[in-house]
This record gives sequence, structure tokens and C-alpha cells, in this order.
Amino acid sequence: MVERKIGMQNMPENIEKVQLPGVDCAILWGFEQIGLWLGISGAQARARANAGLIPVHRPRGRNVVFAIKSEINTHLCDLARKSRSNVTAAYQVGG
Repeated sequence: MVERKIGMQNMPENIEKVQLPGVDCAILWGFEQIGLWLGISGAQARARANAGLIPVHRPRGRNVVFAIKSEINTHLCDLARKSRSNVTAAYQVGG
């Protein structure tokens, strides 16, 4: 998978309107806030959530998603840990 660098030209036009909740708020509402939290666009956050790469919740009867910051952070740490262990295993096999 090829990762693209994200610059301001890739950000949605309404980026100035989207704001993160306060530091003490643990919930991100909508893909725009989730994307802003991760440093990616809302569309990229939606695609990654649909692929199962970002843990999101969809309340019944509502057309909105939310994510819990600590769940995202834990998930990303787990991915980094798995990636690191795969690299270590590759060096042990090759060395």
C-alpha cells in the first residue's frame, strides 16, 4: 500500500470549520473530526474505518459515527507493536 503525504491542498475546504473537541472530551464525532485527530482528511478516515483500520462506532438509528480517542490510540500502538515485531522477526530469520 502506498501512503501519500498529506498537505493543505488535500484537506477539505471546510477544514477551518471542523474543530477538535476540548482536551477533556474523549469522543470524536464524524469522520472530519476523526481525520483531523489523525492528520488525514475525513474521506481518508472514512476509507480506513471501512477497511477496519480505525475503530469507530455507529449508534443505531443515527447517521453519524464516533470514535473514542483512547481506542484509536491503543489501536495505533498495537499496529506499531505488531509492525515492530514483524521487522524484528525478519532480521532474526535473515541474520
